[in-house]
Amino acid sequence: MEVPKGAIYGFLGPNGSGKTTTIRLMCGLLTPDAGEGTTLGYDIRKETRKIKENVGYMTQKFSLYGDLTIRENLDFMARMYRLPKRRQVVDETLENLGLASRSGQL
Repeated sequence: MEVPKGAIYGFLGPNGSGKTTTIRLMCGLLTPDAGEGTTLGYDIRKETRKIKENVGYMTQKFSLYGDLTIRENLDFMARMYRLPKRRQVVDETLENLGLASRSGQL
């Protein structure tokens, strides 16, 4: 499958057909058992960090952790993605979203 730059595609199929697994492979969140592929030119087996730096993934059932503050949720995700300058990125994100004054709230 090849998707041209700027194109919007739907990924449709019945339950259990592998849509979510394929998307997770393409986003660098899973490593394939066999085969090969690239996302944005990066190898999905060897360059998952580069893929994660350039691709966002939103699950159908997205939720934040209710027992963590806004800041803690952002910091947790930043650590998972091994973002450099994590604290600075979290601070800037809170400012940009107008949430800095509420960053300590659950």
